[in-house]
Amino acid sequence: MLRSLDIQNFALIDHLVFEPTKGFNVVTGETGAGKTIIFDALGLVLGKRAESNHILDSARKCVIEAEFQIQNAAVKNFFKLYDFDEDEFIILRREITSTGKSRSFINDTPASLLQVRTLAASIISIHNQNETLEIFKSANQLEILDQWAGAKDLREKYTNGFKQLVQLRLQLVQLMNTKESKDKEHDYRQFLLKELDEFEPVVSDEGLEEEIDVLSNAEIIKQLGFELNNYFSLAEQSIVNQLSEHDKSILKLDTFLPNKQLYQRYKQIIIELEDLAKEIDRETSGLDLDEEQLRSVEARFSLLQDLFKKHQSKSVHELMQTHSFLADQQLTGVQLVEDIEKMRGLIVEKEGMLHRLATQLSGLRKKAIPSLEKRIQENLSELEMPNASFTIELRPSIDLVETGMDTISILFSANKNRAAQALSKVASGGETSRLALVLKSIVNQKSGTLIFDEIDTGVSGKVAKKVGELFNEMGQTQQVISITHSPQVASSADSHFYVYKQEEHNQTLTRLKVLDKHSQIEAIAEMLSGSNISATAIANAKTLLNQD
Repeated sequence: MLRSLDIQNFALIDHLVFEPTKGFNVVTGETGAGKTIIFDALGLVLGKRAESNHILDSARKCVIEAEFQIQNAAVKNFFKLYDFDEDEFIILRREITSTGKSRSFINDTPASLLQVRTLAASIISIHNQNETLEIFKSANQLEILDQWAGAKDLREKYTNGFKQLVQLRLQLVQLMNTKESKDKEHDYRQFLLKELDEFEPVVSDEGLEEEIDVLSNAEIIKQLGFELNNYFSLAEQSIVNQLSEHDKSILKLDTFLPNKQLYQRYKQIIIELEDLAKEIDRETSGLDLDEEQLRSVEARFSLLQDLFKKHQSKSVHELMQTHSFLADQQLTGVQLVEDIEKMRGLIVEKEGMLHRLATQLSGLRKKAIPSLEKRIQENLSELEMPNASFTIELRPSIDLVETGMDTISILFSANKNRAAQALSKVASGGETSRLALVLKSIVNQKSGTLIFDEIDTGVSGKVAKKVGELFNEMGQTQQVISITHSPQVASSADSHFYVYKQEEHNQTLTRLKVLDKHSQIEAIAEMLSGSNISATAIANAKTLLNQD
């Protein structure tokens, strides 16, 4: 339950403390006095969007603090999941600066708005006139039916499983998109591999540029080889022949200079020159300008340069490493296919489990429909709608959706001898409000706080009195707070709070006070007759309050 709401520097409120009690609390006051402002402030502390114009005095920050006392499974799970300090009381605080910046806290620990909203959904529920239209939505109608059927845990299990299924399907799509991308990469790698395989890079390709130089200058090389070969050994006046003429002289000198080995070195020079001449002859004599071979080598060299550029390689060795890497990459696609098949298997398994849960859920729903229809019609009768007809139609669907495998329709008629039609087509504003109240009273959580913001608009007299009694009945199992203009509703409250305006220091401020029995009579009399309270209004107020 909400123990207190402390509001500072918000809208027309400089400082206000609202401390509702257990049971049924009612908040009344003149139009424009600030009843809605109080609950706007509560909405902010529960995670609604904050703006700088919410602040009364721009020199100070706005601080709103709400204290709750409640323990349920959802709250315990929240504190465990987000690792907040758990206490007997839950304190939510929102601080807003004049620039519009705000901070939220849960038990004095900074919290995100998403975390605040998640926690708030487990401890409080706020309903206004517009939210009565929520009962037109099939998802909400199914939720009401599931609560009545006692299928809350099964529904939650199914919902969690369905969320997992959605994630699995998303992962499958991602895997398939990855595979499609990988397939394109595979095809391109295959093209690159084929290109490299056809080229067949070998270490000797490093010498292609030199080979081109040789082939391009074959005639010059051949001519130079012929000339050098003649010069060294073939010509009559070759170097070898000239050196040979001094053979005897070197040999005789060697006898006069023992241990110098001059002759041996002399003979070695001649051998080296002869060998050099033969080498030159071997390398050059067979050379001829082969245009076809030159074009072939040039073409291979050009392709090699293109491959270097394409693969950002600087050597044939790097190119060969690239080939090995590409070949290895081609093998990874096999694992991706296996992952896709595994994911499909998980999806089929999850779908099977969800089909079984959805079938159980449908069974519980069908079984609960007659008793829910009967209870609603009884309650509507108590709210002066004795001829109302309320029918729930449940039809199976083919596909799994977030709520199971059922579609729901509520057929409603407020009048006798009138065919029931879809709720959105036949219910008036007042009828919708009463139906929403009935549904809330039937499937309330029996914990936490229910707040109704002028949801009883459009009803009066006996109906309004019944609405008040219904609120009071709900207050026996949970805290109920109603903002109302109805004296009949207000007269059924366990605690009555009055909102009013007060002029202070040339400033209009919103104030709140708790009414005692005497003040409550005056407030309800004012609601009956206006500001000029008559004796009749006082008497009627006492009658509503069952006071003498």
